[in-house]
Amino acid sequence: MPSEFRKHGVRLLYPENWTLTESDEDPDSPGISLESPDGPLMVIQWLRHLVPQQKLLDDMVAGLKAQYEDLESTTCERQIGDVTAMGQESLFYCLDFLVLARCLVFDTKSHRIAVMCQAESRQFGQSEPVFDAILTGLVHPPQMAD
Repeated sequence: MPSEFRKHGVRLLYPENWTLTESDEDPDSPGISLESPDGPLMVIQWLRHLVPQQKLLDDMVAGLKAQYEDLESTTCERQIGDVTAMGQESLFYCLDFLVLARCLVFDTKSHRIAVMCQAESRQFGQSEPVFDAILTGLVHPPQMAD
């Protein structure tokens, strides 16, 4: 049975064995992180369409560049349901692991969403269906009884 997050006008399902941590750093742009027991991580932040999409994406990649020296990034687009997300995929080394981070920005009816999905490069493909399911739930929230 999946776990549910419902707050700030956002509703999503995520795997029950993943750990959810809320971020309260900026009350104007709340967010969460979801972490798998075996390492893959997803960070989600939602805003009220005030920050331009490209600026959000640039800020996310700049944050990665500030932490990891030899960051290589390429532009990408992802289709999430009927929404096209603009993004950047970045590769970098953390300890002895090659890590893939995919940063995406897209709009829903009520929010601008900024997401970073991250996993060791060999694990990313295995985690991608879970990342995609969570993202689809953000675009098309599940119908659940209140």
